[in-house]
Amino acid sequence: MSIKLITDSACGLPDDMLEKYNIEVLPFYVSHDDNQYKDGIDINIEKILKDMKEKNYFYKTSQIDPDTFKKAFEKNLKKHDQCLYIGLSTGISGAYNSAVIAKKQLDKEKANKIHLIDSKTASIGQGLIVRKAAKLLNKEKNIKKIKEKLQELKEKTHVYFTVDDLKYLYNGGRLNKVQSIIGGILNTKPLLTVDSNGDIIFHSKHRGHVRIKKKMKEFINKEPREMVNIFYAGERKKANEIKKYIKENTVTNKVLLSPVRVVVGAHIGPNSYGIAYMDS
Repeated sequence: MSIKLITDSACGLPDDMLEKYNIEVLPFYVSHDDNQYKDGIDINIEKILKDMKEKNYFYKTSQIDPDTFKKAFEKNLKKHDQCLYIGLSTGISGAYNSAVIAKKQLDKEKANKIHLIDSKTASIGQGLIVRKAAKLLNKEKNIKKIKEKLQELKEKTHVYFTVDDLKYLYNGGRLNKVQSIIGGILNTKPLLTVDSNGDIIFHSKHRGHVRIKKKMKEFINKEPREMVNIFYAGERKKANEIKKYIKENTVTNKVLLSPVRVVVGAHIGPNSYGIAYMDS
């Protein structure tokens, strides 16, 4: 049985890994003024981060529409027996709900071959779940068992990140005003996370990058980790520092670096970085 794995462009997996596992990525839209772009197709992360820093641009994002999902499902069902879509958290975007609508628009026979997973996370956290799904699909063809395993993995996936300026999350509607004020207290860096409902929430505040690194190390050191992913929006130097620090101060077997995709960068802004990992 052939099962096609589909995700969206919030997924933080690098292109070589997406190609390796033959994962289809549906792009979100980002826009500024009257110009609209497809994430990763018409515009890249370097472009938007430069605009945000140098021109003070705010990029708006819009979800993937049901018609795009419907076309993707119908196209892939011509070549595959079933489709599995793993999407950005419903607490952050309406893309998953668009997929639900698209599935309902298909006839019953096709709809029964479409399987949808709300990752309840974002960026490389979502990417970790997609990567696990790809590996499962190489060994297991029972879609019910795969979905059950992915539901378990969702509960074990953790994302923590910091931003230079909370205005991007606040303006994008991903953080409420009270949280943005608390997190933006002078001379502190906010640490944010994605909770079990898939919402971005304020976790704690710390005085500077060094304290953030130490806190991230604490999370990782609660138990041995198979792999830790560091994601970043333009802050590769800081990301490399954290990678070195984690390798030297934790029992993690593997540490990977991943730049964020456009839709994520538009919300967290320049000079942001974070970690994502799974419990054993």
